[in-house]
Amino acid sequence: MITRLPIEVWFHTNPAASDTNFEVALLNLLPAKTLILLDRGFYHFHFLQQLINQQVNFITRLKAKAPIKYLKIFSYRNPI
Repeated sequence: MITRLPIEVWFHTNPAASDTNFEVALLNLLPAKTLILLDRGFYHFHFLQQLINQQVNFITRLKAKAPIKYLKIFSYRNPI
């Protein structure tokens, strides 16, 4: 991080509006090779695929009870 300041701020007049209202603006803002942190409000696969197509990396958390498939387990021990 160069600064701790946001590069863009968006506001919606409806406090109950979904985060998905900002997806198009977010896609237009992010250059390739960017890493973003998303909350679960952005959790739908079409949007995540669009990020991948734009070479934008992301970190998000899984929803409760989300099915996951382990591709490889590196360790069964937690050394911490």
